[in-house]
Amino acid sequence: MKCRFCNLGCELDLIDRDNRKIISYKEPLCPRGNAIPLLLESENRLKEPIVNGKEANWEKALREVYLILKSYKGDEIAITFDIGLKDKDYALCRGFAKSFNAKNASSFLSEEYYLNYSIKDEKNAGLEDVIKYENFIVIGDIFSYIPKIAKYLIRKNLFVIDSYYSAVAKFSSKFVKVRNCTQSIFLMGLLSLKKEIDVDIDLICDVCQVDKKAILDFYKGLQNKDFLVIYGRWFFNSLNPVFDALFPRYFAKKFGFKSFCIHTEKSQIGENDFVQILKDIDEGKIKVLINFGDTLSYYQQLKKYFDKLEHLILIQTERTDLKADVILPLEVTRIISELSSRLNKKVEEVPSGKREIKESELEEYGKEVLKGVFPDIICIDDAYGFRKVFTRKNRIFLSPTFAKKNGIRREALLKTSRGEFEVEVVFKDELESGIIVDTSDVSIRKFFEMMIDKDRDFVIFKIEGFKLCKK
Repeated sequence: MKCRFCNLGCELDLIDRDNRKIISYKEPLCPRGNAIPLLLESENRLKEPIVNGKEANWEKALREVYLILKSYKGDEIAITFDIGLKDKDYALCRGFAKSFNAKNASSFLSEEYYLNYSIKDEKNAGLEDVIKYENFIVIGDIFSYIPKIAKYLIRKNLFVIDSYYSAVAKFSSKFVKVRNCTQSIFLMGLLSLKKEIDVDIDLICDVCQVDKKAILDFYKGLQNKDFLVIYGRWFFNSLNPVFDALFPRYFAKKFGFKSFCIHTEKSQIGENDFVQILKDIDEGKIKVLINFGDTLSYYQQLKKYFDKLEHLILIQTERTDLKADVILPLEVTRIISELSSRLNKKVEEVPSGKREIKESELEEYGKEVLKGVFPDIICIDDAYGFRKVFTRKNRIFLSPTFAKKNGIRREALLKTSRGEFEVEVVFKDELESGIIVDTSDVSIRKFFEMMIDKDRDFVIFKIEGFKLCKK
């Protein structure tokens, strides 16, 4: 079987030993893959359908969903889907919605979602171009995301734009530190100097918190050279994801450069935007919502919309505190096959689409962002705030014995040579000694020195020299 936690699909086998599920490895797995047995044995795992808060059999649950769908028009129903489904599942969800003219959208807008948007005649590059090029404009700490790419870049001419002095900045010919989430604004400033867009360069410098001399020097260095613009998909995880996903490509096109985005795989999108579905719920146009996947039930700020629905149907792997008419285990093919048969609908797989945004629209959007106004192109709306959804405390994993010996409780201070930050302590009996720091939040990484391991072509954290203290 294959691990389903990401698009790599690593091979593994699950076997029973002493009434427990354990992994039989075919190749090394990441921490998420290693957690599969914990997921299977979790008390929160949804093993049977739930109807009106009580466990029920599949027949009763599917009949309840069928009766709900039969009672409403297609335009009163929305079908959404989030992360973790197979490509075929996404295609079936879109096809199921299309079979009775319901709206459909992705309810989990991961960063890759925005790679489905494009601008006309953009020049996209691949890894083969990274190997060939000598000059690069690098946006963000790409070494931390894909360390192996470092071996292609560390001896090249790097112009780096980032909100802190990252690992890649250490190898740069030019480095400009900008205020967090203003990298694209800085690119607007460079286009302004090229007379491609009409914006106030002094305003650009003020918003980005950079010296005017720095942006002029950066622009001067771009003359008479061919650059590859390279950036990472995490860069879109901001309040301006459309702008941040598209503007580096727009910038590259205007300068005659190619652009390359480091990412895993494009997310699946529907025919509608999720924020529009939320607005339709708010206005009473959509009365039934069916969501495939676990993520939606974590969005506590969306509860006010769920409360306005006449029926909420969740199809997921875990139990939830959300009040829903029906909650079904995540078996997409089985559920859609059964429901389409009862509704007498023919369901065909519908592939993910791609959307093109006009350059003039992107320019105007950028000018609004520069003013601090976030126009609603996709999801810049109180209904869907990225920072609110994903913000959580920094975490470390610690042995309970070590914690008790040092007086460490649920919260602590982690001090390094670069500063200190508060962390939430998660106790792990499996750890006899040592500390595991969750570095999934890029902002944490600035507290650790990073170095190139030339033998293995990796950028690694230099973890010695830090202290864990009571808060």
